[in-house]
Amino acid sequence: MAQTRTRAFPRGGLFLIALLMVGAVLTALALTSTGRAERPPDHAAVNTGDDPANAECDKDAKPIADSVVTGKLRLEILYSSRCGASWGRITRLDNAGSGNRVMVSLYRRSDSTGGSRQDAVQPDAKSASTTLIVRRTPADRFCATGSTSTGAELLEIRDPICT
Repeated sequence: MAQTRTRAFPRGGLFLIALLMVGAVLTALALTSTGRAERPPDHAAVNTGDDPANAECDKDAKPIADSVVTGKLRLEILYSSRCGASWGRITRLDNAGSGNRVMVSLYRRSDSTGGSRQDAVQPDAKSASTTLIVRRTPADRFCATGSTSTGAELLEIRDPICT
């Protein structure tokens, strides 16, 4: 008859495993509660480059900067707190929508030519809007420029508006 040997796990080893498990649970709880406190408010799942209307960001949009040029153009930077994102919009106020091009650009104030810059050009339109730029932090600031052309006439907002 073969003799089987059982080897007892040392008591100190069990204590060490229990201590490690308790430490892991406490660490996980601490990280979870800290993460909740530092997490920004929930926003809709949008990305830079998304259309504000398709993402339904336009539902709570508010202008955060605007400029009107001689009663002919309005340039705006809109912000949606639901989406945590901004976009630019330019509108002709003279109702001359045909035979023209309406152009608008939105960019981060800190990086006017960066990869998140959004440009829009609409032919034969009264207005044009850029796609979204998602706000990275509450300190993120944006600028917009815009113009319209009809034939040889170019009407532009020379100085950018910024938040």
